[in-house]
Amino acid sequence: PFTTLTIDPGVTLKFDNFIEFFVDGAVQADGTVDQPINFTSINDDTTGGDTNGNGSATIPTNGSWDGIEFRASVIDHLTRLSNIRVAYAGRAGNGALRVSNTSIAISDCEVRNSSTAGIVVSSGNPTIEGCRVWGNSGDGLRVNGGAPEATFNRFSTNLSDGVEVVGGAPLLPNNQFLQTRGFGL
Repeated sequence: PFTTLTIDPGVTLKFDNFIEFFVDGAVQADGTVDQPINFTSINDDTTGGDTNGNGSATIPTNGSWDGIEFRASVIDHLTRLSNIRVAYAGRAGNGALRVSNTSIAISDCEVRNSSTAGIVVSSGNPTIEGCRVWGNSGDGLRVNGGAPEATFNRFSTNLSDGVEVVGGAPLLPNNQFLQTRGFGL
């Protein structure tokens, strides 16, 4: 049986090294502008305070934890992600936020400081709208398959491309591409 996880506005979830958050079911993460929902590294003292209790002995780095993966068993119509921030994920060649064979809606998010791509779409038809995807060591958005629709997003300061299309048929109108080392699209 599938379950719905509801995450309240203002909540910060911190992940230790090598931890991955798999979603099989539904997640309702509706933050607000004033109270976003944060997914970050246990070493990130700037968000949620010094929860690992070691002062400044550790600092987060790109790829400190694995990331979030929405898999085929996600209940699309019950999954909502808005005003979320994902930081310091993407360890081991994984993107920080990954969508596989699902069509969820992601809006008004920030995905930053991944050790690879910020967002990876392997298959499915997700919508990604109004997000800021920046400071990632790879692409801002990598489309390996599917038909994602990404509109009104800002891809900036990623160390590869703003958006890289390897496969699939994405729809990418009205996006901004700023200061990427590779191509904008």
